[in-house]
Amino acid sequence: MVEIASKERYDALMRKGGFNEAGESEDVAVTAIASGSIGSGSAAVEDQSGDRRRTFVAVVGGLALLLGGIGLVLVLRSRRRRARQSLEPPAPAASPASLPIPSTPGAMVCPTCREEYPPEAVYCPTDGNRLVRLQDGADPRGPTGGICPVCGQGFDPGVMLCPTHDEEVVPPSVYFAMRESDPPFDKKICPVCGAQYSGQSGFCGTDGAALVPVN
Repeated sequence: MVEIASKERYDALMRKGGFNEAGESEDVAVTAIASGSIGSGSAAVEDQSGDRRRTFVAVVGGLALLLGGIGLVLVLRSRRRRARQSLEPPAPAASPASLPIPSTPGAMVCPTCREEYPPEAVYCPTDGNRLVRLQDGADPRGPTGGICPVCGQGFDPGVMLCPTHDEEVVPPSVYFAMRESDPPFDKKICPVCGAQYSGQSGFCGTDGAALVPVN
């Protein structure tokens, strides 16, 4: 909207508004300058706030990337560990020879074949060697002796020859393998005390005499 005023009205407005001869107002200029200063200060505040926001976002993003990298490394290490464990052979089970053998307190053991017998036994019915008492807590396993391949008499470890037949003794496992071809007997008897034994026995457990087959 444009208002056309007369020269008198224009002069009155100029005098009333505080305009100078050039038609300029000092109040308006001051206000404009103040307004411009305030605006620039607001813009500066807004710029600083934006910088802080960008810095905060950058820091949070960097921490997130760092945590993600650490998690990835841990996952890869866990997978490698499981892969190595799956490739490793299982631990071997303990063999019977490595396991402790329980023994009866006061039991008797044969120095030749290492068989264990009740406390009242005197001779080994398998090889005729005199039994020895097993010490409490001792392992019944130990070095085996030898058996004469002629008479089947057992001897302590370290004896190399049978004093009766002058024959070199053999380990118990070898002697028992040789006896597998012998004709089986159902029963055997002790010629001294008359006690009967199974066909697998070779000597009397009471007096150590060699058993004879029962016809």
